[in-house]
Amino acid sequence: MKRWNLTHNDERRNKRVDVFLKAVCEVCKQHGLSISHEDQRGAFVIEEMDEDNLEWLNAAYDGTATTQNVRKK
Repeated sequence: MKRWNLTHNDERRNKRVDVFLKAVCEVCKQHGLSISHEDQRGAFVIEEMDEDNLEWLNAAYDGTATTQNVRKK
């Protein structure tokens, strides 16, 4: 999916970020929990499973310094 890339200041695809977020969402579903955000102090909040939280998480910006689709070793 295309998402805003903070390094390049434009929208682009990054398969590595997509795969990571998919795995995080799968773990959330396995445990019946989801990640939210508390705006006053900037902390993350772990809540009961909520599909809206997964949508919010999947809308994350890409702050990686690379857009390579494979992990370097």
